[in-house]
Amino acid sequence: MNKMATAFNTTLPALENELMQLILDGQIQARIDSHNKILYAKDTDQRSTTFERSLAMGKAYQRRTKALVLRSAMLKNQIQVKSPARDSGQGGEMSLTPGSGTSSSRN
Repeated sequence: MNKMATAFNTTLPALENELMQLILDGQIQARIDSHNKILYAKDTDQRSTTFERSLAMGKAYQRRTKALVLRSAMLKNQIQVKSPARDSGQGGEMSLTPGSGTSSSRN
Protein backbone atom coordinates (compact mmCIF):
# COMPACT_ATOMS: atom_id res chain seq x y z
CA MET A 1 0.00 0.00 0.00
CA ASN A 2 3.00 2.30 0.40
CA LYS A 3 3.66 2.11 -3.35
CA MET A 4 -0.03 2.74 -4.05
CA ALA A 5 -0.09 5.81 -1.83
CA THR A 6 2.97 7.18 -3.61
CA ALA A 7 1.51 6.41 -7.04
CA PHE A 8 -1.78 8.13 -6.19
CA ASN A 9 -0.02 11.02 -4.47
CA THR A 10 -1.87 10.58 -1.19
CA THR A 11 -1.09 9.61 2.39
CA LEU A 12 -1.23 6.01 3.57
CA PRO A 13 -4.10 6.57 6.07
CA ALA A 14 -6.17 8.40 3.43
CA LEU A 15 -5.58 5.60 0.93
CA GLU A 16 -6.48 2.98 3.52
CA ASN A 17 -9.74 4.80 4.37
CA GLU A 18 -10.67 5.14 0.70
CA LEU A 19 -9.92 1.47 0.01
CA MET A 20 -11.94 0.48 3.07
CA GLN A 21 -14.92 2.46 1.77
CA LEU A 22 -14.63 0.85 -1.68
CA ILE A 23 -14.54 -2.61 -0.10
CA LEU A 24 -17.57 -1.87 2.11
CA ASP A 25 -19.50 -0.50 -0.88
CA GLY A 26 -18.74 -3.70 -2.81
CA GLN A 27 -16.96 -1.87 -5.61
CA ILE A 28 -13.78 -3.90 -5.17
CA GLN A 29 -13.26 -7.42 -3.86
CA ALA A 30 -10.28 -7.22 -1.51
CA ARG A 31 -9.20 -7.18 2.10
CA ILE A 32 -6.71 -5.00 3.93
CA ASP A 33 -3.98 -6.17 6.29
CA SER A 34 -3.78 -3.02 8.42
CA HIS A 35 -0.85 -4.23 10.47
CA ASN A 36 1.45 -4.96 7.51
CA LYS A 37 -0.22 -2.37 5.21
CA ILE A 38 -0.92 -4.87 2.43
CA LEU A 39 -3.97 -5.01 0.15
CA TYR A 40 -5.06 -8.53 -0.79
CA ALA A 41 -7.27 -8.61 -3.88
CA LYS A 42 -9.67 -11.52 -4.16
CA ASP A 43 -9.28 -13.33 -7.45
CA THR A 44 -12.69 -13.83 -9.02
CA ASP A 45 -13.32 -16.31 -11.76
CA GLN A 46 -14.63 -14.17 -14.61
CA ARG A 47 -15.94 -17.20 -16.51
CA SER A 48 -18.16 -18.47 -13.69
CA THR A 49 -19.29 -14.96 -12.80
CA THR A 50 -20.30 -14.28 -16.39
CA PHE A 51 -22.04 -17.66 -16.60
CA GLU A 52 -24.04 -16.99 -13.41
CA ARG A 53 -25.06 -13.53 -14.66
CA SER A 54 -26.17 -14.95 -18.01
CA LEU A 55 -28.26 -17.62 -16.25
CA ALA A 56 -29.91 -14.97 -14.09
CA MET A 57 -30.66 -12.85 -17.16
CA GLY A 58 -32.15 -15.88 -18.93
CA LYS A 59 -34.42 -16.67 -15.97
CA ALA A 60 -35.58 -13.05 -15.78
CA TYR A 61 -36.29 -13.09 -19.52
CA GLN A 62 -38.34 -16.28 -19.19
CA ARG A 63 -40.32 -14.84 -16.28
CA ARG A 64 -41.10 -11.62 -18.21
CA THR A 65 -42.01 -13.55 -21.36
CA LYS A 66 -44.41 -15.84 -19.48
CA ALA A 67 -46.05 -12.83 -17.85
CA LEU A 68 -46.49 -11.12 -21.22
CA VAL A 69 -47.95 -14.27 -22.81
CA LEU A 70 -50.38 -14.63 -19.89
CA ARG A 71 -51.34 -10.97 -20.13
CA SER A 72 -51.94 -11.16 -23.88
CA ALA A 73 -54.05 -14.33 -23.46
CA MET A 74 -56.12 -12.63 -20.79
CA LEU A 75 -56.65 -9.57 -22.98
CA LYS A 76 -57.53 -11.72 -25.97
CA ASN A 77 -60.16 -13.62 -23.99
CA GLN A 78 -61.40 -10.43 -22.33
CA ILE A 79 -60.67 -11.65 -18.81
CA GLN A 80 -60.50 -8.87 -16.27
CA VAL A 81 -59.55 -9.37 -12.65
CA LYS A 82 -60.76 -6.77 -10.21
CA SER A 83 -59.99 -6.92 -6.53
CA PRO A 84 -62.98 -7.02 -4.17
CA ALA A 85 -63.81 -4.04 -1.97
CA ARG A 86 -61.77 -4.06 1.21
CA ASP A 87 -64.52 -2.61 3.42
CA SER A 88 -65.22 -5.84 5.30
CA GLY A 89 -61.61 -6.28 6.39
CA GLN A 90 -61.72 -9.96 5.42
CA GLY A 91 -60.44 -11.66 2.34
CA GLY A 92 -62.86 -13.48 0.11
CA GLU A 93 -62.90 -15.75 -2.90
CA MET A 94 -63.19 -14.30 -6.35
CA SER A 95 -64.77 -16.00 -9.32
CA LEU A 96 -64.16 -14.87 -12.87
CA THR A 97 -66.40 -15.11 -15.85
CA PRO A 98 -64.48 -15.05 -19.12
CA GLY A 99 -65.64 -12.53 -21.67
CA SER A 100 -68.02 -10.66 -19.41
CA GLY A 101 -65.40 -8.69 -17.51
CA THR A 102 -67.31 -9.19 -14.24
CA SER A 103 -66.38 -10.99 -11.10
CA SER A 104 -68.34 -11.98 -8.06
CA SER A 105 -66.91 -12.05 -4.57
CA ARG A 106 -67.89 -14.61 -1.93
CA ASN A 107 -67.16 -14.33 1.80
